[in-house]
Amino acid sequence: MKKKKRLTVGLKYSGIAGLLLIIAFVLSACSAGSGGGGSEEQGLAELYLSELTLKEKIDIMGGGRLDWSDPSDMFSTLGNERLGIPGIIFADGPRGVRRHNRQSETSTTFPVSMARAATWDVNLEERIGEIMGIETRASGYHNLLAPTINQVMHPRHGRVQETYGEDTYLLGEFGAAFVKGVQKKPTEGYTVMACVKHFAANNIEDTRFSVDARVDERSLREVYLPHFKKVIDEANVASIMGAYNKVNGYHACENYQLLTKILKNEWGFNGFVVSDWFGNRSTIDSAVSGLDIEMPSSEGANGYWGPTLLTAIENNDVPEENIDESVLRILTKQIEFGTFDHSTSIDGSKIETQEHINMTKEAARNGIVLLKNDSILPLDRDAISNIVVVGEFADSARLGDNASSNSIPSYAISPYDGIKNLAGNSITVSTFSTVTGSENEVSNADVVVVVCAYADTEEGEGVFSQDRVSMTLPADELQVLNDAAALNSNVIVILESGGAITMNNWIDNVKGIIMAWYPGMEGGTALGELIFGDINFSGKLPQSFPVSENDLPPFDNTSATVTYSYYHGYRYLEKNGITPLFPFGYGLSYTTYAYSNLQITENTISKTGTLSVNVDVENTGGRNGEEIVQLYVGYANTGISDSIGRPVKELKAFDRVSLEAGEKKTVTLTVNALDLAYYNTATSQWEIETMNYEVYTGPSSKLSDLLTGAFTVTN
Repeated sequence: MKKKKRLTVGLKYSGIAGLLLIIAFVLSACSAGSGGGGSEEQGLAELYLSELTLKEKIDIMGGGRLDWSDPSDMFSTLGNERLGIPGIIFADGPRGVRRHNRQSETSTTFPVSMARAATWDVNLEERIGEIMGIETRASGYHNLLAPTINQVMHPRHGRVQETYGEDTYLLGEFGAAFVKGVQKKPTEGYTVMACVKHFAANNIEDTRFSVDARVDERSLREVYLPHFKKVIDEANVASIMGAYNKVNGYHACENYQLLTKILKNEWGFNGFVVSDWFGNRSTIDSAVSGLDIEMPSSEGANGYWGPTLLTAIENNDVPEENIDESVLRILTKQIEFGTFDHSTSIDGSKIETQEHINMTKEAARNGIVLLKNDSILPLDRDAISNIVVVGEFADSARLGDNASSNSIPSYAISPYDGIKNLAGNSITVSTFSTVTGSENEVSNADVVVVVCAYADTEEGEGVFSQDRVSMTLPADELQVLNDAAALNSNVIVILESGGAITMNNWIDNVKGIIMAWYPGMEGGTALGELIFGDINFSGKLPQSFPVSENDLPPFDNTSATVTYSYYHGYRYLEKNGITPLFPFGYGLSYTTYAYSNLQITENTISKTGTLSVNVDVENTGGRNGEEIVQLYVGYANTGISDSIGRPVKELKAFDRVSLEAGEKKTVTLTVNALDLAYYNTATSQWEIETMNYEVYTGPSSKLSDLLTGAFTVTN
């Protein structure tokens, strides 16, 4: 960027008066048709930029002092008091607003992102994003550090609970929906910025600060980046957080290929890049590679910028043009999102409203997945009189880990409370933490519900928690399950976790299995409603559940360098001919659905065309329900012969459809030919193969459950 001519219009005045003078100047210039090739917001930002000293520019690019006794400064940039430029105040997500400096105060706490992905309802996710935006603003923050869209490369990754699953397409759809909601302009007040994270290839916790993720170009472009691009293209996300890890030898926050070459130059991202907290590792390299904000400290301990960066610029090690570009990006977004007129006062009337709480219940109802039902569910209130709910976490609400995604509600309903509250007066519901000492009660119960969950220290963000040590249940949880199954033949297991769990050593000993994830503050209520059949199950898996961990690629969270593969999840299982325990997209219901009459409206489309597919879906059971209709595209005729090849098939469209008992609907799903492209490393271009493609439509990724068709892409 060329140095701008200094303009002093209005800047000698402080606060709103000076700002109004500047706006008046800009608007008059625009109306007169003079100069300026950018937006009004950028023009105004350039005026501010021209009045900043070099030190003041660097201050705007950095966080406040590091003080663990008052963490509020750790989550604010410095701003500039002289010119009335406010700092940006960040708040963590993504299951609710984490009120850093007001930890005793509460916020609406939703099911974790993985549970919300299991709804396959992007409209619901956008509404949830809007609620989080409202509560972020009402809490006095400007920027919500969410969503997380790193895919589940392996279910043992500690932070899988924070993201939306293993599939790139699903991640992009949900990430974009959430951002649209968060950044929705309110009727009054400023708009909240979203910050999508962690860019990029952040898929291990235990070595997250040091691991070098080695990714070949095709895998990087096709697997680990497309969902980030979709959130930029479709939702215009305001900011992106750089990851801790290295990617191909360079830390993500000083990775020129990621931050400048791809993100800013190729994709045209016009927002700013903020480091993960303490994620910046250098002064010069990060400043010249595309990082815009260092968090949390530029003026104190642990900061690489501040006075050190000032010296580097004065020594010509960092061009001042780089600093100008970063500051312009930051100021433009602050003006665009109205943070100059923000209020940091708390509006408790907009936090944890009944409407917001009801939304958590809807998300839990729609995202909890029924995995097994051997004629035991729904429970008949007239046929049973005694239920025992057992497990260490039976009478406590597991909401997720206690790290950056932590959100504190004013209350939370446990599985036991939810079942007891929904059981009715004629059924006795009791709870025990273990079977030991309660053998008679467990043995004599009509139904035993075993709640198996991971402790927050066993699965979550590093430092506070860890990657999971295994895909099996923890030993103490497994002991309770086996003890209960040995005493009673009517056992239902509720699983609470962020990732897939293997269960081959106990699945045959129980009659029902429910994947509840971490279901939010009203999760217990939703479980009670589902178990008694007041609400029908409709959730489906956003990740595959293998029979054995050995069926997946190894999870290496100890090595300094790890190769990230092109294949994981259902794409890996299908490529290697491995049958999962529960396939991607799977979930049972209290009703049944039949698919028929697959029709492809045009059997041939161009490389810029759109495929339109119709399929009839009928509710053939006796209960109203909602079905997740999925469409996959296959590449059996590919001409690519490199070591990667192409997947058997990939998810390319889906829809959540409401069907009354006996009702049939025609569902239309579309696929853009551009979404079938692969990245040709020889030409460094995206290319679409002209060939015959397969279409698969049905209730999950399981091939035998899918209707099949074909179409051709031509020049």
